[in-house]
Amino acid sequence: MRKFLRSNTFLIILSVTCAVLLWIYVAYEVNPTYKMTIKNIPLEAVNVPSAFDSGDMIIDGENKTILTKQYTIDIEVEGKRNIVSSIKKSDISCTLDMYTVDKAGKHSLKPVVDIRKSGVKLVDGSVSAISFDVENIKTRNLTLKLKSTGELPEGYTLNNVSYNDTIAITGTEDNINNVGSAYISLNYSDLSPDDSEKELEIIYLDKDGKVLENSSFTSTTKKSEKVKFNLYTKKEVTLVLRPYYKDNKKTNNNGKNVFLSVEDSTKKVNVTGGVEIKVTLEGTKKALEKYTNNHVVYTEPVDVSEIYYDTLLPDKYKAASLERNVRYVSVPEVAIRATILSDEASSALDNSVMMQNSIGEELTDE
Repeated sequence: MRKFLRSNTFLIILSVTCAVLLWIYVAYEVNPTYKMTIKNIPLEAVNVPSAFDSGDMIIDGENKTILTKQYTIDIEVEGKRNIVSSIKKSDISCTLDMYTVDKAGKHSLKPVVDIRKSGVKLVDGSVSAISFDVENIKTRNLTLKLKSTGELPEGYTLNNVSYNDTIAITGTEDNINNVGSAYISLNYSDLSPDDSEKELEIIYLDKDGKVLENSSFTSTTKKSEKVKFNLYTKKEVTLVLRPYYKDNKKTNNNGKNVFLSVEDSTKKVNVTGGVEIKVTLEGTKKALEKYTNNHVVYTEPVDVSEIYYDTLLPDKYKAASLERNVRYVSVPEVAIRATILSDEASSALDNSVMMQNSIGEELTDE
């Protein structure tokens, strides 16, 4: 045993043990002053001028996030070791007073750090001032152009194109003044016959014709624009063209019945006063589906209130406009004859017209 106590091994073990005991004593009994760095403390901006809320001014550059709680700072604190080692981020608040930031330009403000932990203080010089640039916001109207690429589906043409050709861009004065033009591009090859609108990305160019990033503008600046249009194709069809009585009134001012019929020596006029006409229509695929052979269409309104005798009306009448997204390639124009009818003849004609309409509907359905 004496030999072991006098050995180097024992002396080493004794030295280490004494060192550990001494460290524990110094660290936890004497408790000297201790410094510690605390990272990523959220910064809260206070007394922010209303110009930032209204969007008239923004913070630009490297520190542009100081108005959001995404911005953080690192601080160094000191105090007794046992207290400093127990501090939490929730014991610390960091604020930046923006009261004096009321105009564009370069600014530098020092955050105020409040430590809500007794016995802990901020190390002098551990928090630096934050420098940032304030920019005025400008809004400007810009003409939006539509460009096209590719080929339309075979047999179709583009019609009724509409979109908002004036857009407002908002951003810093430098960025807005640098914008030269803007356009959207419609690729015809991407269209199908049933398409009627597309949402297109807006491409902004600087004054040298180079593409600008959308990040150059505020969030209120549009990034896309909806374009509406119709794809028209053509269809040949045989329709029945009838005269149309204005206000659906079929009697003149004397109460006499007036019968109108299309005057065409080359075609047979049916009991409704209409004739078959072969026409070419153009419109959307869906809209044209309704217009089959024997479909009834009408002329422009004819006023019979002052027609008192049988006569060929002096003016020719065009076919009235068709339903939405359908039109004549060449609008038919016809002469109309007016015939005064007795009450008996008018009643008999009405019965014949009803029968003719019923037959016509059956033919159309077939």
